[in-house]
Order: sequence, then structure tokens, then C-alpha cells
Amino acid sequence: MGTNSDLEFLHFLIELERAIHEANKDNYDEFKSKLFFIFDNASIHLTKPIYQFFLKKGIVDITIPQYTPEMNTIEKVFRAVKCRMSRSNNPSK
Repeated sequence: MGTNSDLEFLHFLIELERAIHEANKDNYDEFKSKLFFIFDNASIHLTKPIYQFFLKKGIVDITIPQYTPEMNTIEKVFRAVKCRMSRSNNPSK
């Protein structure tokens, strides 16, 4: 897997928004008012096309501060997986 560009990320967001819209077509405006995306500070998340996508769609995007893994939910999942893997690889713990 290589590095993604902001345009590849934008394409992903467009497809994701389209799928969410389709799944919630009867009440999309209400659903969208409760929808928000949380990003880290990866450079592909902070470009003008990405910003314009969220602005145009009226979807809230939140960028968490740098060096705050405690605010990034996936980091908590990674920590739990690593801990479990560590215990299974070292039964004496």
C-alpha cells in the first residue's frame, strides 16, 4: 500500500458521502446535520479541495490537534490490539 494523495482521499470522501446519502435518502438532511468527520493532521486532510468538499456539502469536519493520540479513537484500538498480541506472544504476562 502506498501513500494516498489528497485527490484520492477526495474521491474516497465523495463515494462515502454518496453511499451515506443513498442509505439515508428519506431523511438525509436531518442525518447530515448530525454527521461529522474527525481527522488527524495528515497533509492530505488539510488541502483546499478537501476543505471545499466539506464546505460545499455542509458537513462538519474536525481536525484534532497534532500529537494527541488520546483524542484519536483508532489509537485506542491499536493500543488494545497490541496489548492483547503482546500477552498472547508472552504467556508469562
